[in-house]
Amino acid sequence: PELAEPWDNCGLQVNVGKNDIKKILIALEITNDVVEEAITRNADIIITHHPLIFESLKCVDDNNFIGNYICKLIQNNISVYSCHTNFDKVDGGNNDYIAQILELSQIRHFSNNRNDFCRIGILPKEMTFIDFIKFAAKALNCDTSQFKAVGDLNKRISLVGVCTGSGAEFWEDAKDEGCDVFVTGDIKYHQGQIMREQQFCVLDCGHYHTEKIFNENFFSLISQKLTDVDIILSDEDINPFII
Repeated sequence: PELAEPWDNCGLQVNVGKNDIKKILIALEITNDVVEEAITRNADIIITHHPLIFESLKCVDDNNFIGNYICKLIQNNISVYSCHTNFDKVDGGNNDYIAQILELSQIRHFSNNRNDFCRIGILPKEMTFIDFIKFAAKALNCDTSQFKAVGDLNKRISLVGVCTGSGAEFWEDAKDEGCDVFVTGDIKYHQGQIMREQQFCVLDCGHYHTEKIFNENFFSLISQKLTDVDIILSDEDINPFII
């Protein structure tokens, strides 16, 4: 918990006071479909990456979608726990895992990244940027149409920096580290223009595609610790975007 950013809201989001947890549902975040899934599958608690409650609530209103989720969860005796920026930063968490998925070797933290989010590593073989884009799409189990790229598509890529989710603020750190490309999500237009002017390669794989990996990674880690609990992965595709 101490790894969480000060602005973040990790930990218990909803606590219905159950002392006996028999079934855990793991999901990237809470949506209505995920809540319904938890009810149908008789989960006692949902563990998510994205917090259900991010900003302070002044009331719980069933007419508001967050309030509706909370009411429905309490009515069905389901708790929620979230591990967000702490799981991005922790060893073995989201950023280490995406580095492994991209088959990087000699994975390490950025030396100039005070927040400890980003990782850097070396590809198994050098390739062009366009070939790396195809490689990343296959590794993340999605289509290249889901991606946005900045930079010379013919540039040779070997040293890769990564930050899952919304890591655009760290692109200059990646450049200073000597990365050939920086992989993240949520690049804004004006940021892209600056990256392009500085001739730096950045691959925006999208927030969802860089963080959907939370489910399988967290499942693997927690299953090693809790051998007497039924742990299940959410089947809901919660990507809000249709490409």
